[in-house]
Amino acid sequence: MNRRSLSIPAAALSAVLLLAACGGSSATTAPSVGGVTPTTAAAKTAALPTSGAVPTVAPTEAQPTSPDATQGPVSAPSFAADNGLAAKFPTMIDGQPVTQVQTAIFADVLQQTGGSSDVNIQTLTQTLAGIGIDFSNMSFGSAQATVDGESVAITALRTPNTDATKIIQNYGLIVTAFGSAPETMPTMSPSTISGKNVTLATDSDGTTTVLYVTGDTLFILQNMTDSQTAKVVAALP
Repeated sequence: MNRRSLSIPAAALSAVLLLAACGGSSATTAPSVGGVTPTTAAAKTAALPTSGAVPTVAPTEAQPTSPDATQGPVSAPSFAADNGLAAKFPTMIDGQPVTQVQTAIFADVLQQTGGSSDVNIQTLTQTLAGIGIDFSNMSFGSAQATVDGESVAITALRTPNTDATKIIQNYGLIVTAFGSAPETMPTMSPSTISGKNVTLATDSDGTTTVLYVTGDTLFILQNMTDSQTAKVVAALP
């Protein structure tokens, strides 16, 4: 069974998203928000908001409290959602509902979670501006679906008012700005799946990620069989 698996592109461009989407459990269980349960060890990734919501994650016992106990515990950060991106995820795939749709503004997450310690936001903003992408409103999202009886994850990046093809065309420049440049860049090749134009990003070890652009949004499909990929692409706008 041929399974298309994530190699580099999604990991480099949406690492924060993937950390949050994977969730996980810890010794102290935090409340679930938007379908994501943050771990104590990864508190700075926090739960991403569902469409139209800006939740505040209730703290666990392991989270720091303020010096003045009367002020109460310190809450984890919360992020504004991108409703425009959330609306682009299909509601049904393979006869099953799409669930756990989550979105956030990329810069907002980096600034609030300390991600700028690894990524120079100013340099990143300038680099993206040079290719016509406004990083201040660039967003990312994720959703879950059951296809061929198995759970699959769909991730996406949105560059409002800008053709998201620019992300693919400038992949090397972007991942370098993110500080995630691989030793060998993947080979980008055009293809067609379910009658739609896609790009196959093939790593040096042969693993392939399917990249599908529709307007200002890039969908990233990973760890799916050919059958699952075809059904997901067919359902995308």
